[in-house]
Amino acid sequence: MSKNYIHGLFYIIQKKKLFFVVLLSFFSFSYSLITVHAFAANNIPVPTMTSMGGVRTMIPTKNMSPITRFIEVDNDPLFTPIDVSLDIVGVIIMFVAFFIILKSMHNYGRSTIGIAILYFLTATLVLGAIRLIFILDDDRIYSYANVKDITEMTSWHTLFYFSIILFYLAGKTLTKLVASGNGKSSYFNALSLLLFSVIISAVIIASMPVTSVQNFWVNHLQNTWFYTFGWFHIAALALAAIISVYLYRIRRKFQGISGMIGDIAIALGILASIHLWELLNETYRVIVVSDDFGEFIERVLWIPVFIFILISFIRLLKMTTERVAPAVEISPLYPSVSSEPILAAQPSEIPSLSQVPLSSQETPVPLALSKPPIIPTTTDNEKETDEKEVTIA
Repeated sequence: MSKNYIHGLFYIIQKKKLFFVVLLSFFSFSYSLITVHAFAANNIPVPTMTSMGGVRTMIPTKNMSPITRFIEVDNDPLFTPIDVSLDIVGVIIMFVAFFIILKSMHNYGRSTIGIAILYFLTATLVLGAIRLIFILDDDRIYSYANVKDITEMTSWHTLFYFSIILFYLAGKTLTKLVASGNGKSSYFNALSLLLFSVIISAVIIASMPVTSVQNFWVNHLQNTWFYTFGWFHIAALALAAIISVYLYRIRRKFQGISGMIGDIAIALGILASIHLWELLNETYRVIVVSDDFGEFIERVLWIPVFIFILISFIRLLKMTTERVAPAVEISPLYPSVSSEPILAAQPSEIPSLSQVPLSSQETPVPLALSKPPIIPTTTDNEKETDEKEVTIA
């Protein structure tokens, strides 16, 4: 192996391009291998899966209160309209969030913050694919009515882990705005991950009803300790909580967009609580309720996830609008004189003009929207008076 090859490999690692290559290759190879193996095992009989609903569901009685019936009994007629309504509300909020994120991404172009927004868009898109899995499976639409629990669990958790990684990449990209070095993010890598996310989400969702794929998961994962102990939820809970804390901590480095980053951190915290609920309700049965009520709580928790993501980018879009508005309009909102830096960071960490160029491709980061300090001017008479005082002194 030549020295030039070794130096070239270290160069790729330093530029962090190897991370994206490994990430894409891992997901593509793993899922392709699993799918091929599943099709090869098409004739394997499907074991009977034990329903957890029979353990946790009470038998309705004549004098049972409506609230107890709703919480403890499956197949309550109230669940159908409520579940469908929650799904519709979630889809509407999700599409509005997509539109706002796309608008913000258009405003910032290929700048560093624009690349971070692209990562946020991709992560939100993957979360939308997860909600689509729940709608198809839980509402028993077409062939998804017969999807096994283990198949749904594996599919949506795979996408969930990928989404959390994208949120981390978005936060890591934002930190480059205040980094002391001159690290730059790649718009091509972010765009490639967006394309890959669409493809992998479509493949996973389309393969869920395939009998051979379900046979594979049932035979190789359903009865394992990893599944029965709840490691799917434990890993998801840990990842979501860690990245939520990470985003909440880095928000202090920014003065203008700290609220936006904080809202996304809260959304990830709610996602972590969903997995905590599933651990307590489905895996360990600490909270004993019916299957329908357990899924109802999950539907409810998904609503604020998209609401906080929506609010975060409404904040960003509002700051962008105020940034280009006339000074007269923003003067009541921000002080006319400010001596503070544009970032709540050390002077060495403030991005230079080379990092945030004022070109058509790069829009300045709206980290602080206060008007520039007014420098008092002096008249000619005052200047002569000052010169006389200096001469006398």
